[in-house]
Formats: sequence, structure tokens, C-alpha cells
Amino acid sequence: DRSQERALRLLQLLLHCALTPQSQSAIAEVTAVLFRSVMSAQEGDYSVHTVMPVLSLWAARCPDQLRAACGTVAPGVAPIRFLKASRRFKQAVCQVGLLQAALVAQSASPAPADEFWELYFSSCAETLRPDGKSGVNSSLGILSKAFALRSAATGKLPRAVRLMKALDVASVPPGLVIPPEANAQQVACQWFFQGSWSLVQGLISQSNVTVPAWLAAAPPVVQQAHRDLGLA
Repeated sequence: DRSQERALRLLQLLLHCALTPQSQSAIAEVTAVLFRSVMSAQEGDYSVHTVMPVLSLWAARCPDQLRAACGTVAPGVAPIRFLKASRRFKQAVCQVGLLQAALVAQSASPAPADEFWELYFSSCAETLRPDGKSGVNSSLGILSKAFALRSAATGKLPRAVRLMKALDVASVPPGLVIPPEANAQQVACQWFFQGSWSLVQGLISQSNVTVPAWLAAAPPVVQQAHRDLGLA
């Protein structure tokens, strides 16, 4: 439904602009209702590519709200949904945002089960895979061409193009900055592994395993990424 998609896009933009506790509280109820609806539905009953970016951004902007909402759905459902969703996106910036959301949700759930770690490891390996992911939405490629469409009278890009750009910006997790000439995939992965390490360590502790034992269970590419960043 196009009206639902537009509403979700608008909610994503509102979350992106919600930088104060007051503005975040103002949209918390709407986002919490969306979260409960999605986590209670069958996985095929909603559009992953329109719903999950909203919930991912909510997890980054308002992690405590997400943790509280996790108590209103079946235990362990939200982390698994976020991890599975990360594999449906091609852009690294979207993937790491969903991985981060999975960790936040898991921190509000019982101790991680084997299913969580297995899916987490495989999702991380997928994000690290050097397959030419650009880390940005394909619509960004349109933007360079769109400057040719500037109006001499207004000096503005067409509204549809401006909306695409705004949504692309809103898809990038807060705090993640990718320089123009940088490899977006590498920057996004480094940002995620370094920024989430303390949260991961807490979950490892809940699983009653040591960090070396935990890392030994990860795919080689995930092990190497942690070593390269001095995390293990």
C-alpha cells in the first residue's frame, strides 16, 4: 500500500530529525506500536525494506525505548528478526544499522541462545564479504545526474530527488560518517565493530563463554576483522 509506505518514510525522516528527548518522546508511541505490530506478525506479512530501516534508526536514536518495547513481545524475537533483515539489504550502512539494532534488542532479552550467535556471525560475515557493496543506496547514483535538472529560477533539485537524498541520509546510522572517497563498506564495518564491542562483550559474558572461545566460533573473516581492530 503506497499510503503506508509514505507514512513509514515520513516516520523515518521524523526519527532522523528527532535530536532532543522531547522530540523523541513525541514519536515514541507511534514507533512502539509499529515495533509490536511487526514483531507479532509473520515475517512475510510486512515489507522488510520499508519497515526495518525505521526500526533500525529507532534503535540507534532511542535504544532505551527499543529495550522497553522488547518486553512487550515474545522474548528473543526482535534480535532474530533484525539479524535476518540485515541479510536482505545490499548496502553495508543498512546492514550495520540492523546488526546494531539486533544487539540492542538482545541486551533486553534473556541470555543469547546459540541461534542468535550463529545468525549474528553469519550476518557479520555477509556484511564483510568483499563483493563490491558500495554502502549507499543506488538512488545516490541518480543524484549526480539530477544536478543537471536544477531550475534556473529556483536553484532547487526536483522534489522527488530531494526526498530520495533525505531518505538516503536517514538510512545512515547516527554517528557513522563516510568520507566521500572512502570505501563505505570498510568504514561502516569498522564503525560497527568498534562501536558495538562493549555491548557484544556484555552479551558474551551472559553466554558464560570467554572472548577467545567466542571468537573461535566465528567465521575466519569475522575473526580477522576483530583482530585487525585490536578487539581480540
